[in-house]
Amino acid sequence: MVKIIKKWRKSIEHSKSLDMSLGSMTKRCTEILEPEWLIGIKNTNCCLAFLTEEYHQKVVYGRESDNCKSEFDFASTTVPIRAVVLEDSMKNPHTWEGNIAITLKIKLYVDMSEDVDDREYFEEKMQQLKKELDKIISPSVESDTKQTVIQVDENDVLSEGSETEKLKNLAYPLFDAEKYEEAIPNLELLVTKQSSSLGHSHSDTLVTLQKLACCYKETEEFEKAISTYEDLIAKQTLVLGKTNHETLSTKCELAYCFQYNGKKEKAIKICEELIGDRTSIFGVLHPGTLEAIHRYASCLIAKDLEKATSIFEELVENRKSVLGPMDKETLCSMHSYASCLFKKNEFQRAISICETVVEKRLKVLGPTHKKTISSMYRLWQCFEKSKNFNRAIACLKTVVEMTKSIKGDLHEKTLKYRFELGRNYYEKREKTAIPILRDVVIKQLSLLGDTHKDTVKSKYYLGKSFYDFGDLDTTIFTFEDKLAKGNFMENSNHIDMFDVMDMLARSHRKKLNIGRAKVLFKELVDRRTASLGANHEKHYSLSFAWPIVIERTKTLTLPYQCTEI
Repeated sequence: MVKIIKKWRKSIEHSKSLDMSLGSMTKRCTEILEPEWLIGIKNTNCCLAFLTEEYHQKVVYGRESDNCKSEFDFASTTVPIRAVVLEDSMKNPHTWEGNIAITLKIKLYVDMSEDVDDREYFEEKMQQLKKELDKIISPSVESDTKQTVIQVDENDVLSEGSETEKLKNLAYPLFDAEKYEEAIPNLELLVTKQSSSLGHSHSDTLVTLQKLACCYKETEEFEKAISTYEDLIAKQTLVLGKTNHETLSTKCELAYCFQYNGKKEKAIKICEELIGDRTSIFGVLHPGTLEAIHRYASCLIAKDLEKATSIFEELVENRKSVLGPMDKETLCSMHSYASCLFKKNEFQRAISICETVVEKRLKVLGPTHKKTISSMYRLWQCFEKSKNFNRAIACLKTVVEMTKSIKGDLHEKTLKYRFELGRNYYEKREKTAIPILRDVVIKQLSLLGDTHKDTVKSKYYLGKSFYDFGDLDTTIFTFEDKLAKGNFMENSNHIDMFDVMDMLARSHRKKLNIGRAKVLFKELVDRRTASLGANHEKHYSLSFAWPIVIERTKTLTLPYQCTEI
């Protein structure tokens, strides 16, 4: 905060050395900080908004009695405002919310987020600020360029309209084809151009903003999606009304983003309001009401599984009745209902529903749609948990092929599903696990790196496979490397580290590397005692291994052998 105040004061003080237009404007701007800020705003040509996270929060979420909010809201309807960004976290206009976004988002801002003690940097930024303000408050500049500006504006409008239409014809088809990552940069630019030429609250601008928010959601950029949806809701509320169908639909999407961004309480609150509004306006069986109920139940799964299951059971029947058994929203609720049953360990009931959903989604959405793959993945989980590895493997092979056809062989998700396939073969005690896991590890090392959680997990199961299938030399090589690098799934006392040390010690013992085995067993006992307690069941296995090592150490005089990494 001290640095922020220093930047603000330095900007104000330095302005006095610049020409009178900026100096007068700054003097008048500082007057709004006095109790008579209302008069100050009315008598100034322009206001500056020095953007920090704290100021943003006060303007967007503050009470009406908060001076920051009152001043900004009044100024936004009275005089031009320009932004000066003082914190790095405020440099992305797409994260701005509320009236700050509506008023300032498409305007150029002056970035003063770096070190203002750098004289050259500070001078450059102050000149940039002066130039922007002179455009607004300097009569001489305005009169000299008035005729030219009018002519350029007319040409720009024609050019802008043509360019905007081309951009729209590029961005919208990408969105419709669900190519969200490709659509995002085009939609971001289109929103800016439409806001400038048509206005922030024009219907075309709002449609594009909605598509952009949806793209953020679908690509799991939930922070961006949340800020964009909040911006959209503010504009829709202003233009369409608080209870308009479009506004309520956007709120439902916002609830979805809060849910998957780990903010379930916020999502639940929005859903409860939505259910009340939609029920009173449209009725309990309206598709919009059912959509809100679905989102509400989804948020409840972690909090109250029984209640969520009950809601989904009723919702499935209502959606079948209103929308039909093949409707994609009906299938969405069926999938969620099956997920609840899965979490309750009711695997057979879950399998029955999942199989139905997969069959129908293949017809309605196609084999490469992400929701079809999601249902197939849930079906695999049910088979795996019920120890039906043959059907689990068959199911997972399909998931791998579906994902590979969309994302390619080297995508993170493809490798994740192939790892699960290898792990299922391992659980089934089939050596097929080894070539699959080895290939996955090689590709993850290249794509994700040695310390990524997926790579660490894959190497762990590859080592376990080598150990269980009797390849002691490769087990030792793999686990000595893993132990040396310290790459484990969580922390140094995690269970996978204990397993690695245990299997490594046993492998050394079987290879008669008694010295190394003894060191590992002793360290393992110490670590397990510290982490799990002296009486933990895991010590029982060591009670057999440890005496054997001690006994062999007494009877065999073997040199210490440690496999080199």
